[in-house]
Amino acid sequence: MVNLIDRIRKDLIKSVKNREKIETSVLRMLIAELQNRERSKRYTHSKNGISGDKLELASALTQQEVEAIIALELKKRRESIREFEKGGREDLAKKEKEEQLLLSKYLPEQISTEELSNIIETAIASIDKKDRNIGNVMPKIMPLIKGRADGSEARKIVNKILLL
Repeated sequence: MVNLIDRIRKDLIKSVKNREKIETSVLRMLIAELQNRERSKRYTHSKNGISGDKLELASALTQQEVEAIIALELKKRRESIREFEKGGREDLAKKEKEEQLLLSKYLPEQISTEELSNIIETAIASIDKKDRNIGNVMPKIMPLIKGRADGSEARKIVNKILLL
């Protein structure tokens, strides 16, 4: 299986060769963010006394960490789109939507709203009636939907179900 970081790098090379400005820009930004996170991880491990080959292995990003970084970048795009649309800047919102689309292809397939609702309802049913609140429900569902659904969307559904 091809490593996600390798796939991103190969796609960057292809986008540079094809002179795709937006894709090249997005992938360069993503690779820079991944490298920053890896450096941060390396620094933390080196302060804890890990060195040599062990440091190299310990500081490498896992698939889940890469997906979490991509998900965070997608969240930034969603927030920017909302703000640009509020400000009447459709041109900038359109650019952010394109970037969002490019980034989303590196994450696992997103679950549908219906499937998300089913997961949430199952989690709520497993919690004692007196303890049913958002603070007890969200920790149960987040590991199940991580990288496959937006946490803010899940929170909205949880609130809606709990208020019924």
